[in-house]
Amino acid sequence: MFVWAMQDPKSAKLHGIQIIKGWLDDSGEPQEKVYAVACSDGYKPEEEDEICPPNGAAIDINTCAIQQGPLVPGEGELSAVWRDPDFDPDQHAFYYARVIENPTCRWSTYDAIAEGVYPPTEVPPFIRERAWSSPIWYNPSVANEATPLPIEPVENVGQEDFWDTIIQQVEKHYSTKLMK
Repeated sequence: MFVWAMQDPKSAKLHGIQIIKGWLDDSGEPQEKVYAVACSDGYKPEEEDEICPPNGAAIDINTCAIQQGPLVPGEGELSAVWRDPDFDPDQHAFYYARVIENPTCRWSTYDAIAEGVYPPTEVPPFIRERAWSSPIWYNPSVANEATPLPIEPVENVGQEDFWDTIIQQVEKHYSTKLMK
């Protein structure tokens, strides 16, 4: 699975990308597991809880100004190629990506600054905005009929080169099969 996220130009840099997997266990109970697949600033996921470690991003609580620039922790763009280490080809599952930004001020903090008062203490002054992808649904009966693309590592590839590679692989592995 390939995931790719870009920073909203008017918001904070990206902290990490997670893949969330959901499935039903043998007793029919819903299960969920979170996998950190891309972390900012060269960090690797912390294996025990599958999250990206803190990257040192900070916010000035007096102004809520979002820091930008090359020396600010976080990334303008994150991507990863990921394969489910717990994949069971006979199990129905869904996957979706969740992108997490560096912290930003909560709206109540912005309002407090505008009014010249302290932010409310009932809620944290900062939040971490998130974005979610549409889910990918894995159905074993359908998947067993298709021939998967070979898995090849993709590292340090620009956007244009990446899409050229994807198109070539799809054409190579699927186009001729559709014509038969």
